[in-house]
Amino acid sequence: MGVEDEQESKRMRMNGLLLPEIIVEILLRSPVETLLRCKSVCKSWYELISSQYFINSHVRLWNEKYRYVSPKLMFNSPGRASITYYRSGYVRSIIAPVKMISSCNGLLCYVQDRDTPFIYNPSTKICNTLPSSGFSCAGYTFGYDESTHDYKVIALSRTDNKAKIYSFKTGVWKNINNVPHIPARCKRGTFSNGAFHWMVRKKVVSSFQLTSIVSLDLATETFGEVSPPVYDDECNRCITLGALGDWLCVIVHYNNNEIRADLWVMKVYGVNDSWTKLVSIPYFTHIGFYLVPLSISNDGKVLLKTYHKLLVYDSINCTFAEIHDFGAKFEACSLVESLVLPHAPLI
Repeated sequence: MGVEDEQESKRMRMNGLLLPEIIVEILLRSPVETLLRCKSVCKSWYELISSQYFINSHVRLWNEKYRYVSPKLMFNSPGRASITYYRSGYVRSIIAPVKMISSCNGLLCYVQDRDTPFIYNPSTKICNTLPSSGFSCAGYTFGYDESTHDYKVIALSRTDNKAKIYSFKTGVWKNINNVPHIPARCKRGTFSNGAFHWMVRKKVVSSFQLTSIVSLDLATETFGEVSPPVYDDECNRCITLGALGDWLCVIVHYNNNEIRADLWVMKVYGVNDSWTKLVSIPYFTHIGFYLVPLSISNDGKVLLKTYHKLLVYDSINCTFAEIHDFGAKFEACSLVESLVLPHAPLI
């Protein structure tokens, strides 16, 4: 018996010490970095960890574990053409002239040269460049259709009222009909609960503009509308849209006095009465304009970004802590690491 055969025999004996079901449960609870090493243990582990069933089960479990607080944050400074990784207290940059769009199930969507979207898994280092949408200038959004186990990208033209959607399974872009009017500045959407969302201005009343949330259901590929929360009776407000785990959220800035920004979340998707004001965040002149929150912890700490800073607001003690100053405008999104492949087939 050769050395390789002896090693394989030893691994098989080790596997025999535990029931297969227990091995699967242990591996499902292991981080991606560990799983990539475990693929080299033996052939049976390689096949298990590479299977679509295991990959899907692993990402579901870890999405549930880190529903509102992501263990990893991804940053991109377009002006500096770099992707920055923040994890466990350190910052690392890699040169890459791209624009970050969003993340979903461990995959990141970027756009290069304004019209070349690509999907990248930073954990496995696997990348998939998508064909051009055909739009010279577009707003992109990326998400997952659970009904068909398919990842989709939508492109909204910034020059006219046209839209296309790309399916990983079909590998082609197709036109979407009956596209509602979405202003160019709003065409970068938010993915939540199997749908894309855009906050748009609906009509003018008195001195401020009412807003609505336009949605696109990925299963039916049809547009609809989600009612926003009933805001406090104050005019001259600015509203941004985002997602916190399973919650669609909006952050409302009151511009008259710049005293606070209110964070609202839709705790039950599609149920208007479930909109809840989660926290009111005070403004300080040295901090700047808050954008969408990135995560929230069980003890009331909200991770926020401004145009050039990353901050943590402690809603219990009403204190701020600066995490990092990028010194320039930057993009950010949370990420739960996964083994998900950035291309078809997805079974």
